[in-house]
Amino acid sequence: MPSLSTLLPFTSSLTLPPPQAVQALKVTIPLLAISERLSFYPGHAILKLLSSAAFLAGPLYLTPSPSTGWDPYRTRIAAGLIFSAIGDYFLIPTRSEYYDKYIGALLPASGKSARDKAAEAAKPQPKKISNSFKLGVVSFAAAHVAYILAFLAKNQRPTGFSWSAFGVTMVLQTALTKWLGVVYPDDKGRDGLSSNVLDVAMEEEMKPLVFGYSLIISGMMAVANATAGSGAAGKQRLIGAVMFVISDIFVAKDAFGKQRGNPGLVAPAVGYGLYFWAQMVLAGTV
Repeated sequence: MPSLSTLLPFTSSLTLPPPQAVQALKVTIPLLAISERLSFYPGHAILKLLSSAAFLAGPLYLTPSPSTGWDPYRTRIAAGLIFSAIGDYFLIPTRSEYYDKYIGALLPASGKSARDKAAEAAKPQPKKISNSFKLGVVSFAAAHVAYILAFLAKNQRPTGFSWSAFGVTMVLQTALTKWLGVVYPDDKGRDGLSSNVLDVAMEEEMKPLVFGYSLIISGMMAVANATAGSGAAGKQRLIGAVMFVISDIFVAKDAFGKQRGNPGLVAPAVGYGLYFWAQMVLAGTV
């Protein structure tokens, strides 16, 4: 499996968690992608949790120095990683939900003609989102709040917090999420001129929750940019934040996309790779 620096050359100078954690992630991510390609539910559930355990090793494994101990930055990054691991757990669907999404309902619907089934397939409905998934969204929102507080606790800009960088990043990120369809998607379909490029359909009750989450993760990346400075530590935080945001696009497509079926190999490999390595990059800053 190619290393992170091979896939993303600009990450070659990054500081990462202990080698054992990095090596573990190099194994679990490709196996997780293969499990998705094969629609293998046990692999999906177990390998996601093992990957989460790998990025948790950063702040939890390393011994704090006697002079600093668990300083505010380290504590908040650790809290963000823990909330993320909890979110990973909540986002694991039940066995029936998993197979219904990737293969089709385990039990065929009775009393429906072939014409009725064809009509339903031609007009995809928003996917029913479980309470567990909603708790996962809340957990990740809490993780991003923890990351925001961590970045503010260790501002890397000599001139202080950059409100201009914060504002520009927030505006661009909010506009991007609206254009992609993550925020209050346009139900007219996929069109370069519409605001639903990802072609998603979302239940009404999910729209405010997703909108609130999108503001928080946009704020996380904006604060990372506003506190980055020119040093290596600030840049590493920004790289992790950007990777996290991009990975969420894959999550939105998988959770709310109108088209169902097996995701293949590439999308899970890229989506999970970006997400778990983003957590590793952030964990490496403690």
